[in-house]
Amino acid sequence: MATYGWDIKPLIENDHWKFLNINGNEPFVKKVTTEMKQNRTVIIDSLSELLLTHKTDDVIKLLTTMVHQNNVQEEFHLLLLTEGMQTPQAETMMEHFAEGVIVFNTTWDTEATLRHIRVKKMQGITVPIRRLQYNISKKGVVIETATRIN
Repeated sequence: MATYGWDIKPLIENDHWKFLNINGNEPFVKKVTTEMKQNRTVIIDSLSELLLTHKTDDVIKLLTTMVHQNNVQEEFHLLLLTEGMQTPQAETMMEHFAEGVIVFNTTWDTEATLRHIRVKKMQGITVPIRRLQYNISKKGVVIETATRIN
């Protein structure tokens, strides 16, 4: 985030955002919900690591608990899942139990880096049927709404 000039330090210092790395056998569901109940946006890096170090049922319990807590507090939280680090079945299960699934893709050609975002699932909205081009700037993730002609 610092690479793009995002000043998230005030969000962390004011306890609005909480980055969590969950290691070993710590009781992660309780740890995450404790942070959520304090009205913090929780960022977990990464759900893929949790799937490698914990039982799938425990990770599903985390997702369902977070969905319930989201409905109570109307907050958003970010869980990163790296495609290909777990079985396709585990990825599908995580997507099923999540409230929303956003896929970020980056491809490179000889002249440019192309970034696309695809909303696969999002509670409460009609999901766009096309991939959207985006860029990362100092303002954050910016969806490019104009169609480019090459």
